[in-house]
Amino acid sequence: MYGGAKLCGAILIHPYFLSSKKDEAEEFNPALAEKLVQLWKIACPSSTGLDDPWINPLADDAPPLATLGCKRVLILVGGADILRDRGRAYYEKLKESSEWKGEVKYWEASGEGHGFYVFKPKSELSEAQDQIIADFVNKV
Repeated sequence: MYGGAKLCGAILIHPYFLSSKKDEAEEFNPALAEKLVQLWKIACPSSTGLDDPWINPLADDAPPLATLGCKRVLILVGGADILRDRGRAYYEKLKESSEWKGEVKYWEASGEGHGFYVFKPKSELSEAQDQIIADFVNKV
């Protein structure tokens, strides 16, 4: 319960997670990866860096998964998104967690980049992503 509202689930659509540890997907576009790091520094100048729990939920000092405010999570990523591996890692951490006992689902749009659905809202994969979200929201 948060402020009187009960959270049933969370949907992370192309999450913007960073880390000081490099990953394979960053190699898709190293210049863009560096721009995202710079953007974080501008957006949150008081941050402790790339392992700040505000941008890295898997950081050593991030809140425990047991404190996650819902029991269902859907994570959606683009297969060619430089942030893909971080979204996938969060999915894996939730799935394997012994402290969080919820349901987690993962969906990846093959070959698509970050936020592809904004630029191609009528594409087959955008519509598939919309359906995944609708199914998650409408699950009783």
